[in-house]
Amino acid sequence: MNVIKDFKNGFIYVIEKYPIISGIGFLIIGGILLAYKLNKKESLKEAWNGILSWNAFISIWAVILMSFIFGLILLTKNMF
Repeated sequence: MNVIKDFKNGFIYVIEKYPIISGIGFLIIGGILLAYKLNKKESLKEAWNGILSWNAFISIWAVILMSFIFGLILLTKNMF
């Protein structure tokens, strides 16, 4: 449990101390995930096979969107 707390505190420390670099990092992560997802060429028919595959399909798009939004928020909040 202590390892998770240390990781959380370290993650928050990096975001607070280096917000511009963290924002760029989140944008890069979102771009890599987006490129991977678009390159995969998964059809919607495959995504409708079961509830778990549909959940994974939605979850990856949510992670991509959240990483872009969080990166943009960090950049705009600290650049201007």
